[in-house]
Amino acid sequence: MAFYESDKVKERLSIRSADSTFDTIIGNLGSQADSEIVEKIRIARKERKLSSLPEISTSSIDIPQMIKDASTDRVVAYMFLVKQRIDTYKEYLAKSDKAIEDYLMVLSQEKIHYGKAY
Repeated sequence: MAFYESDKVKERLSIRSADSTFDTIIGNLGSQADSEIVEKIRIARKERKLSSLPEISTSSIDIPQMIKDASTDRVVAYMFLVKQRIDTYKEYLAKSDKAIEDYLMVLSQEKIHYGKAY
């Protein structure tokens, strides 16, 4: 299951939802973004010794909205990079990184797993 939300990617890029012209590139960039997020979370769990955090993979069913947003922003960032709009690329990449960091912080402090408090 993909983390990014294709409709939101298109909305942020001002692409009509019915326009399938960019679907392949969005899908490819989405796969890359999802893999990077999985790796960032894996590394953070190990480095910060956060074994209580749930593992997230691209085969996970219940993806937290924060991760979906992070992936969506990352795909948008990569689309702006392709268009050589570096400032906008950096803006969306920073939003993605912040969402990932916020997710890790919330989980480590509150021990919330996939939106449910334990």
